[in-house]
Amino acid sequence: MVLTGLVTCKDAEEARKISLALVEKRLAACANIIPATESVYRWKGKVEKAQEALLVFKTRESLKERAMKEIERIHGYELPAIEFFEAKTGQRVKEWVWKETEL
Repeated sequence: MVLTGLVTCKDAEEARKISLALVEKRLAACANIIPATESVYRWKGKVEKAQEALLVFKTRESLKERAMKEIERIHGYELPAIEFFEAKTGQRVKEWVWKETEL
């Protein structure tokens, strides 16, 4: 199964650093960076607002845990928000993700 991963990052530079590591280590086939997004969240009892970047990437379900560990290793947040969703892709995209994430 192909998964889409989402990670909020402190800025586009951090998102770029994580995306390069994931793709270079074949833990993701591709990554997209949305450089500016506004986040509103509750943290340690307070409502916070922040400008962040959003990292979106494609991977295999079997690589999810390894990708999460790599993101956590690089990410600057105490608790990085890493989410995965099943990607409803066509067969050609699925084959491409499989090819590009062969370890």
